Amino acid sequence: MSMEFEVVIDTQQYAVDMKSGLDTLKGVSDATRCIAQTVLERKVPVRKTAHAPVRTVMKRTFEGSYGQKFSIDVFDDILQAKLTAIGQSAFSEIISFYLNESIYIEIKDLSGKAQEIIDSLGNLSQELTDRLRITAVTNIHAVTKNFGHDVRVQYRQRDGIKLLVEFNGESVRTLDLERSNEEIEILAAITRFNTKTGNGRLQIKGANETVAFGFSTEYESISMIGKKKFSINLNDNNGIKPEYHLHMKLKVSPVRIHSQKIVKYIVEGYES
Repeated sequence: MSMEFEVVIDTQQYAVDMKSGLDTLKGVSDATRCIAQTVLERKVPVRKTAHAPVRTVMKRTFEGSYGQKFSIDVFDDILQAKLTAIGQSAFSEIISFYLNESIYIEIKDLSGKAQEIIDSLGNLSQELTDRLRITAVTNIHAVTKNFGHDVRVQYRQRDGIKLLVEFNGESVRTLDLERSNEEIEILAAITRFNTKTGNGRLQIKGANETVAFGFSTEYESISMIGKKKFSINLNDNNGIKPEYHLHMKLKVSPVRIHSQKIVKYIVEGYES
């Protein structure tokens, strides 16, 4: 079973620096295969081998901006059945979710099937995201960091091309984050919360965008009362317009990129 994708490197010519281009393609290959294996095998792969049941296969290039077609191929019958049950459309959403999550971008309006699979991964979800950020996402940004070229990963579906993620000058800055030593208080509404990992997204009162958050201590050490406060706030705000959100008072440490944009809050304390 095979799913068709493509990488597009925005260049002025049908050419790209070979070293940086190969690093970028390797990063895309490693990231997409890691996501696919985690979803299908229910474990984050530690090593990549040529005989793995889930592999990426390089196809042909195409003209325009420098493009490379590739596929994710599944060679195991049991894993093929799992992919069929999920469906290729939902599977492409899951890949898009984790690629964007790795650069702190929220994907909204996931299908019920894709959201169900992501939720079912539990602690593996954060482990997968962390693994992608270690090497794959750095490699993906090679041509962006060295030459300023944007990189798009797209899914080749029957009725056209679907953009999954774009890596660009903004996302490359997430490779060099700085956690502040300062603690600030914010009023925020919880808009997404994984009850198994403690990670999620929040929206500060008056802000237009959501921001990722996590806890400064192991989530298992957070009291059940504390965990329920975040879950209850999420439930209270589901389907509610931002101007009517109920907010929590949180003490947080911001995580910033060099532009000073905050991409994540580390929760140090919350209202009792």
